[in-house]
Amino acid sequence: MKNIWQLTVHSASTRDFVSPLPIIFGQPLTIRLRVAEGSPVSRVFLRCAPEGSGRFWELKKERTSDGFDYFALTFELRWNVFDYRFLILCEDGANYWYNAKGLQSAIPVDHGDFKLRANHQVSDWPLSSVFYQIFPDRFANGDPDTNYVDGEKAVTGEAITVKAWGEQPEGGFDFFNGDLKGIENNIAHLQELGVNALYLNPVGTAPSNHKYDVIDYFHVDKHLGGDEAFIRLVDTLHDNDIKIVIDGIFNHCGWAHEWFNRFDHFEGKGAYNDTSSPYYDFFTFKEHPNNYTGWWGFDSLPKLDYRSDKLRDAIYRDENSVMKYWLKPPFNLDGWRFDVANMQARFEDYQAGLEVWQEVREALKPLGQEKYLMGEHFYDGSDLLQGDALDGIMNYMGFYYPIYHWLSGRYDFIGDGEGNEVPYANYDAETFKQQLQDFIGNIPWQNALAMYNMISSHDRPRMLTLLGGDKDKLITALVFLFSYVGVPAVYYGDEVGMEGGKDPDCRRTMIWDREQWDMPIWQAHQKLIEARLSAKSLQQGSLIWCGSEAPEVVAFGRELDGEVYLSVLAKEKNGQLVAIDTSALNLQGKGTWIGVLSGASYPVNSELPQTSDLYRLA
Repeated sequence: MKNIWQLTVHSASTRDFVSPLPIIFGQPLTIRLRVAEGSPVSRVFLRCAPEGSGRFWELKKERTSDGFDYFALTFELRWNVFDYRFLILCEDGANYWYNAKGLQSAIPVDHGDFKLRANHQVSDWPLSSVFYQIFPDRFANGDPDTNYVDGEKAVTGEAITVKAWGEQPEGGFDFFNGDLKGIENNIAHLQELGVNALYLNPVGTAPSNHKYDVIDYFHVDKHLGGDEAFIRLVDTLHDNDIKIVIDGIFNHCGWAHEWFNRFDHFEGKGAYNDTSSPYYDFFTFKEHPNNYTGWWGFDSLPKLDYRSDKLRDAIYRDENSVMKYWLKPPFNLDGWRFDVANMQARFEDYQAGLEVWQEVREALKPLGQEKYLMGEHFYDGSDLLQGDALDGIMNYMGFYYPIYHWLSGRYDFIGDGEGNEVPYANYDAETFKQQLQDFIGNIPWQNALAMYNMISSHDRPRMLTLLGGDKDKLITALVFLFSYVGVPAVYYGDEVGMEGGKDPDCRRTMIWDREQWDMPIWQAHQKLIEARLSAKSLQQGSLIWCGSEAPEVVAFGRELDGEVYLSVLAKEKNGQLVAIDTSALNLQGKGTWIGVLSGASYPVNSELPQTSDLYRLA
């Protein structure tokens, strides 16, 4: 494969190229760019416009080492928001622009520029974490005394069905009696897998099994074990160096919630009962009492109206507000996962989503910079990821959709309510890379590192099912999950080969019989998690795209402080070899790639098997 010098141009917001980190307002800052030694580059400029007018500052050649020429610029950072790109002038008169979306000849638009935010730090601990998501009712039953009884009535009147472990889930009121004690009893499973962070679906008091219809923001549902069981679980997790975040439902509440009180479950006047209720302006009524705005039109989930200052006080402003309550003792959560963050504080005639999330950050970060603020977002959430709102989001747009579309060749209309799926035959490897670059180039690097990456969730069919049971393609998705930029997350049961279609099928009960486990999938998870947690380059390193001789093989490197990993993603496994262009990686004269999954060794300049693996440079 022919090496082209343009492929070796690289800069990033890592400490290899921006120093010192963290970035402090008013302090000297050095920014670097590198290119292959001997390239026909005559001059390099940094272009920025921090006050609206373009400025060009020239970088000087700093050194030549390990086959690269390094250019550097040092200046005093006098702006909190600093976006920039590079202009590269060549000896033959050609000019190139380089920003977070790569090298190009045309003048790029601003949103793809490198983004630095002075005095901005996301939570550090997620960067060195692998999450494990649990849907509590479906994981394990540890305390039979808290079980639901078949046929009992929910506060909203629905009959509850108790099912045997392993039966097929069917609706919102069938229960398998998983609980918090069941999670506590299986911490050893998390440790054997290797994960060190937990994300729980909602645990607050609510009638349904999913508990997104919360009726009490301040107490854990008694059928999960109540407050004491939750406090004990958190303490035990922390004693075992495992962090925990839970689902926060603040876009809406349940119609039986005290604030709404449609079923008179609580004493006092809820908004549904009386227009003079102190909570009346927490909701939007078109005609009281039955014509009100619900999430996605569901009457059971009345949408909260953030035009109400009293609501904002109750949710996040006051010292005893809901969000703060759970982050402080005795619960001591390590952060929040905010449900439908893209929809919160947004109505037809009112769009205050960004404003509210900015206020949430301002309210919660004083409780600890390490508190992780992550939101659900099915679309482009880059507006919430500019340093002043959320730390990260569930990365559907910049991670999940690309790998799903590329490996499956399918597209579904997520959010249309019908679940329509159509072919996506032209979603090839280049399109896959392009979508990844388009998204990651829109946000600061600190936020990119804190994105929550997943291949399955409680809202989506499990990846193995989406891929038609193709385990080779699942391995490709796993290699991508544990090597790409962002925080990897495992949905309970994926690690043992569980399948599941659309909700509620994706919420089956956990398989605990090891005889039923897919051991190659389990072992692949273990090996990749171990590599991820032992390698700073995989957690925080530069993302460097590498060329591939095979059209449907994608390769990229992760590099930091001299540590280098190479991720090779093959859409179709075969027995052939493929040439990978690693000229953009700083190989430092080292000579061997060692496969994390295969254990095989290959000379750095040799062809590699056309199968998915993660390679460590040795």
